[in-house]
Amino acid sequence: MAILFYNYPPGEKNLSASFLNLPKSLANTLTAMKAAGYRTEERDEAELTQSLGRLLAPFYKEGQLQALLDEGLAAWLPMSEYRRWFAAQSPALRAQVLARWGEPEKSSMAWRHKGEAGFVIPRLQLGNVSFMPVPPRGERREDHEAAIYHSTKESINNFYMAAYLWARSNRDALVHFGTHGSQEWTPGKERGLSMDDQPFVVLGDTPVVYPYIVDDVGEALQAKRRGRATIISHQTPSFRPAGLHTELNALHDQLHTWVQQDEGGVKEAIRRDLLSRAAKMHIFEDMAWTRARAEADFAGWINALHAHLHAMAAQLQPYGLHAFGLNKDQDLRLGDRDDDARYRLLQAHRAAGARGAICAGLQGTRQESPFALLRRHLIEGAPTSEIRDAPACRC
Repeated sequence: MAILFYNYPPGEKNLSASFLNLPKSLANTLTAMKAAGYRTEERDEAELTQSLGRLLAPFYKEGQLQALLDEGLAAWLPMSEYRRWFAAQSPALRAQVLARWGEPEKSSMAWRHKGEAGFVIPRLQLGNVSFMPVPPRGERREDHEAAIYHSTKESINNFYMAAYLWARSNRDALVHFGTHGSQEWTPGKERGLSMDDQPFVVLGDTPVVYPYIVDDVGEALQAKRRGRATIISHQTPSFRPAGLHTELNALHDQLHTWVQQDEGGVKEAIRRDLLSRAAKMHIFEDMAWTRARAEADFAGWINALHAHLHAMAAQLQPYGLHAFGLNKDQDLRLGDRDDDARYRLLQAHRAAGARGAICAGLQGTRQESPFALLRRHLIEGAPTSEIRDAPACRC
């Protein structure tokens, strides 16, 4: 099989997929495949990062094609073989490709090797498994790869078709690894595609398997409909409260300083500074207050500001990247449960200081009594009969 990985956003060392640790995921996949009896070789995350990154070099720099062939990091597709295949495609497709990209020999991935013209196909061969980058939609000489990556108007180029022709030849399956590639976004009908539509031209009749992030349903439908893919959903990363950082954290600390300060000149100076900071950070606009209103009702504004900052701190953000084939560690899985249950538990237990802890993000939430409660009963196995207020805590 051929496993295709993505190079988006464009970048010479960018091995990417949406919220997926790609090298680690591919290493896990190789280990699982070998254990299941596939003829392949194992490589660790560091080795894959190095070798797969090397495959991207000719998309960005000249003088790399022969070097990849010499290093055994590229396959060779004779131009005569590609031209025979290309000549069998529909006249409309051939005309469109030639009008936009010219003759295949003009491709930046075309080369002469041992006196023969052909395409250099960057790939890492590990037994019966080939790893290769999804070919660029454009050419190295044209700096607009990001602009056409999702384009259903811009025709695919000669190397794009040549790379897929090589990838699917004598293969049982293609794997588009992670969210998401470009094949399903190439020109053609939106649904009910024919074999002359560009998304299907490059696939032929080879089965496609597509590990895809579970929360991107809309684009997964595109991959099924126009990429003819069997979708394998994978987890998102864990999500953690964002907490407060830099200026917002300083504003929050200063708010508490004002609350605890005795009346007098120092407290008045802190009040003025709070108003000035909020104005510079556009906090009044975010809260739908004006500075004049805040000055007139400062105590009311402070209470509203405190709630606003806590709401910002409670916003969830991804925590790291998921690794395909591995579950999250216990604390991260507990955190995911905690995100859903914490606020109901807070109401039930009235934990002292618990609302303030969230401003510290992940480390703060681990100090909350709801987190400790969940750890004790979900991980350590303590009986739930010990939980007081259990009827009131609907989690």
